Amino acid sequence: DSMEADQLSFSQNNKRMSEAELNSRRSYTSLLLLDEFEMDAVLVTTPLIIAIFVAGISQFLVGYNTSVMNSPSSVVFQGHNTFQWSVAVSAFAVGGPFGAIMAGSLVDTRGRRGALTINTYTFLGGGILQTFATNMLFITIARFIIGFASGFSSVLVPIFLGELAPPTLRGTLGTLTQFCLVTG
Repeated sequence: DSMEADQLSFSQNNKRMSEAELNSRRSYTSLLLLDEFEMDAVLVTTPLIIAIFVAGISQFLVGYNTSVMNSPSSVVFQGHNTFQWSVAVSAFAVGGPFGAIMAGSLVDTRGRRGALTINTYTFLGGGILQTFATNMLFITIARFIIGFASGFSSVLVPIFLGELAPPTLRGTLGTLTQFCLVTG
């Protein structure tokens, strides 16, 4: 800051800076700040925002599907017993580790974007199957598929966002994973 430089100069040699020196320091400081702002503006592009949004939605679905089965237990398919409902709900947790194990190899073979596309279609397929399920067996299978996609997403999204993020946004985008999960 030019005022601090003037005070430092005064404390060291009992002389104030001239007006020309102060203006020179102010303009140099302004240029440094503008360069930094321009660099940050260039780093945030429309494709980056879209990729972040898609990855965030994937984590949002993990949070949503963790708790979606809590409310409709007494309404969906009257006549099912507690054991059937418990198996259907826990199938999500059984599918998760399988998705997490498969994520690493699919990310390496298909690439980050290709793996995210596969994950999106897996979520979509499981959601459609669960929506149009006619009995508890189909709900259980759908929950396993959605659990698989959720485990897959829990491995893929942090990798994807970590590699995609500019250095100035890496911490923010790392936190976005947990934020989307909790919001869902």
